[in-house]
Amino acid sequence: MKLAHNEATRCIQLLDQLDRFAVTTFNIFQPHETIQIADINRARKKIRDHWLQEPAFLEKFITKHSEHLSRDDKTLIRSWNTHVTSYFLIVRYDQEHAVFLSLYDQKVYGVRALTDPFETMIQSAISEIMVETVLLPYNNQIVWDGLVGITPLPEAIREQTQVLTEIYALEPVITQL
Repeated sequence: MKLAHNEATRCIQLLDQLDRFAVTTFNIFQPHETIQIADINRARKKIRDHWLQEPAFLEKFITKHSEHLSRDDKTLIRSWNTHVTSYFLIVRYDQEHAVFLSLYDQKVYGVRALTDPFETMIQSAISEIMVETVLLPYNNQIVWDGLVGITPLPEAIREQTQVLTEIYALEPVITQL
């Protein structure tokens, strides 16, 4: 359910480079603004949201760093203009993927973790939470961006999600973006 170590490492390195480039490109934070360790994921999400909403940003990054990127890296980075940002229910885990149901488009996605298996990272009962994250293509697979917001489901919605989960559990699983 996760990428091979070398693939995950390269994906994380590229995402980190993009995030650093976005900070300088978009002036996301005030000069001399300090970010507390507890807020690091919130800051990274803010950075990621900026560059995901700007399709030309990825090409700008590639142009600026072209000499340090392989052809495969450039292709991968360009592919990230195709992404899915949503709140998701985790329908189930299978051998290859965590199966995510998007609450925006009601599509079912087979998602691979970058490093740690989902059930290790998300220790809550999957029927009691929704996750907010970004799905990215990665070499004919789908991964998440490593940033996740976990929100407990209100009791009233929990009953509805059980029905949704049962309905969409039988839908074809999208495994490529």
